[in-house]
Amino acid sequence: MQAFSDALAELERILTAMAEMSKRTDEAWKKDFIEMRRQLQIQLTALTAAAAQCSQIRGNPEAAAKLREGWTKMRSALALHQASWPAVRIDRADPAYLESVNKTRTTNWAFVELARQIIAEARQSQVPNTRASAYLDPATIRL
Repeated sequence: MQAFSDALAELERILTAMAEMSKRTDEAWKKDFIEMRRQLQIQLTALTAAAAQCSQIRGNPEAAAKLREGWTKMRSALALHQASWPAVRIDRADPAYLESVNKTRTTNWAFVELARQIIAEARQSQVPNTRASAYLDPATIRL
């Protein structure tokens, strides 16, 4: 679960950096933005690999299905946005571009929230696996 959580944190960092970068006005911002798009794609692949290796996700078909559904929505929104707005066509004054950015960001962050929820639920349901926990009856523990 830790690898998936770390991959999600890096995805969040990239999404935040992209949002901040889009506010820049210097000449190099588009070049840097293209690089961030590349990093985003690489991180999405890393996140998928981490999810596939996560036993808590693999062992919970409902969580895995929710994650796949959210992932599909996110990938579709990104693909549509990037196909409609390749870097050479980006015009931050164009209302259609801004609408596409907002829809894509909303979808991206919805996926992040979903993944956070899945991580939190998996951690809550995780049974301790220490030697001492082998001697405890969870039904007798009161918090």
